[in-house]
Amino acid sequence: MPSKIEIIKENNALQLILPDDLVEKFKDTKRVLCVINDIHEFHVALKHSKDGYAWVWLSKANLKSVGGEITSVSIEEDTSPLQFYESPVLNEVLASDPHAQECYNSLTDGKKRNLIYAVYKIKSPDKKIEKALLFAENLKRGYTDFRDLNKKIDYLN
Repeated sequence: MPSKIEIIKENNALQLILPDDLVEKFKDTKRVLCVINDIHEFHVALKHSKDGYAWVWLSKANLKSVGGEITSVSIEEDTSPLQFYESPVLNEVLASDPHAQECYNSLTDGKKRNLIYAVYKIKSPDKKIEKALLFAENLKRGYTDFRDLNKKIDYLN
């Protein structure tokens, strides 16, 4: 019998509570790949409590992508290199600038994910490129607080 994941609504998001067998299976895992209704896949952090349970957050955007209704959820360990989406635009910008690529490679995986997400979430292809270029320039200057930088250039979002 498949494991049942409990869904709890909290503020503007949903919390997906893992059953005990999945908590045990993922006890040493920090990031997972979550698939909702067999159609929407996303990378997410797996949170562990001191009380022995584990959960993932499901945002409004992820819920909206499946029409607001959850019929099935599957969770597996995320084995992708950064445990996050790829950003072809950012990869292209970094490939064209070896110094920016070197600076990017020195970042922690968490900072890389922040940077990728800041570019990934933009809908306009032109603005994605512009933001990736701005981030590359700031990387070369040694500026790596992308959340702060993202607020300063939020006109690109």
